[in-house]
Amino acid sequence: MDGLAFLRSYRSRGGGALVIMMSAYGGEDAALAAMKEGAYDYLPKPFRPDEVVLTLRKARNGSAWAAMSPACAPSSPPGPRSAAW
Repeated sequence: MDGLAFLRSYRSRGGGALVIMMSAYGGEDAALAAMKEGAYDYLPKPFRPDEVVLTLRKARNGSAWAAMSPACAPSSPPGPRSAAW
């Protein structure tokens, strides 16, 4: 099962957590397909650590928390001093 098939299966079963896809295969088309299936973002490999950190910060500070399933979302997004981040 590839990542996109996993994402489809996960979403079809009610999975609501934020998903960031990472793959060495595909390019722009793969990124668009993943995001159409519900991925928050897509990082092509090889990626730099700062790209991952930036994507995670965008997810934390953006509307990603609102898009998450209530069962998966924290009661409130972690603040800038949160030990979890």
